[in-house]
Amino acid sequence: VRWFEKMAASVENLGAAWSTVTTGLLPCVGQTKEPPTDDVLKAAMTVLDHHGVAFIIEEWFLESMQSDLRENIGPKFWAHFNSETNGPKQHGVDGTLVVAFRELHASLSAYLPSVEVLERLRQEGLKQTLKDKVLLIFKALLFYDIPVRFHGVVREFYSCAFKAYEEELRRKDRQVNEDGDNVEEEEEEDSLTCAGCEREKECCTCPETLTLFHQLNTQLHSLGLLERVCGEAVTAIIHDRIQQHIQNTCQGEFESQFLHPLEKWLQSKVLSWLHLVFKGAPGQPGERQVSAKTQESLDRWQTRLLYFLYQTYGTLRISEMFDVIVEFPDSMSALEDLKMCLEKTDLRQTLVSSLRSAIGRRLLQPGATTSDVLSQYILLVKSLRVLDPTGVLLELVGDKIRHYLRTRDDTVRKIVEGLTEEEGGSDLADELMRGDPISL
Repeated sequence: VRWFEKMAASVENLGAAWSTVTTGLLPCVGQTKEPPTDDVLKAAMTVLDHHGVAFIIEEWFLESMQSDLRENIGPKFWAHFNSETNGPKQHGVDGTLVVAFRELHASLSAYLPSVEVLERLRQEGLKQTLKDKVLLIFKALLFYDIPVRFHGVVREFYSCAFKAYEEELRRKDRQVNEDGDNVEEEEEEDSLTCAGCEREKECCTCPETLTLFHQLNTQLHSLGLLERVCGEAVTAIIHDRIQQHIQNTCQGEFESQFLHPLEKWLQSKVLSWLHLVFKGAPGQPGERQVSAKTQESLDRWQTRLLYFLYQTYGTLRISEMFDVIVEFPDSMSALEDLKMCLEKTDLRQTLVSSLRSAIGRRLLQPGATTSDVLSQYILLVKSLRVLDPTGVLLELVGDKIRHYLRTRDDTVRKIVEGLTEEEGGSDLADELMRGDPISL
């Protein structure tokens, strides 16, 4: 009888200890509770250890959390983005994305106090902390397969946030330059519509959008999901903005150099927003310390964006290269910019292919006179010497014109006429007298 009583008492103690651990470590939905103290847990763990089952506590805890993620947390989170009646814009600007991640953050945060308790009770010497393990499981289960619709929602939200940020910078610039005479700024000031949210200025929602933007970044950072969730969207938005800015600023303008102003714009307007996403506002309460790995990622990102800037600007100038040649020497600034782009990118073959195509389409036509072809060829030689003093580009591009001129019966006569002009040496004569003259 006594043996049975002891056994019953032992089982009762084991049940009580297990109940203490399980009810104490799992979050209770709908009520606020403090996690069990170390002393209470240690006493319960001692009982479990005495019966040889203490080693399964951590495994049980992680399995319980995974079950909660699959059955409750995950479905509730993705339900925010399952509505077929609302497009990404309704999701993005009305804060639904922020609400969804706020709930997700709260769900995970409910487990963290218990994680800290278990961490203190863990064996020393383990390489991976329990919190890192929990976050890894969390990301693996919830974000291993992200729906395409979700990417659209995220991109719309960050696109709205970027426009709001640009509008905030414009407002600051206007305050600094209130006495300036910039016509574009005056016209923008007269507009009744906010350039950021495209609403009437009296109903501007840019400040609210930026508030939601900071809240979301903070939540994603604490969940370890910032780059995973928004990285692709942020990259696409920045690429689109760089292309748009270069198109609006530089297209058809050949008499000024743009690379240095573009680099300055990238640093002050674009990269500053990128750092705002990952680090928060400098000197503000929301500023976040990032790991060395994240900082390296940001540095690589900056390098890639600078390369994309050169590539985009160089591609634009290559598409306009025929017009740049026609306007030589007034287009010298554009050529100097393109020369720098060619040094920093791999666009040389693109230049050769594009220019050869443009020459065949716009110059080597029956309606063009031999004199016009010769004049354009001379401008081509001078322009390509700016880009490539070695003459390699000229050899690759110029052979098409040289071959074409050889098919015309009046080519030699036009060259002789050019050399005998009375008004002191034509461009053709100047080229023929160079140490490395053009050849036909």
